[in-house]
Amino acid sequence: MMSDENLNQKIRQVLGVQAMAGMLKDLTSEQMAEFDAVIASFRQKY
Repeated sequence: MMSDENLNQKIRQVLGVQAMAGMLKDLTSEQMAEFDAVIASFRQKY
């Protein structure tokens, strides 16, 4: 059985992904390109 803390963390992750997907669908192609560039830069740092 999953602990409450673990379940809480998994639910937060799912809700975070859903929120991000909702925001991304409203971006223009230029905004999406900028977002992709920021994510790529972030991945290089970490």
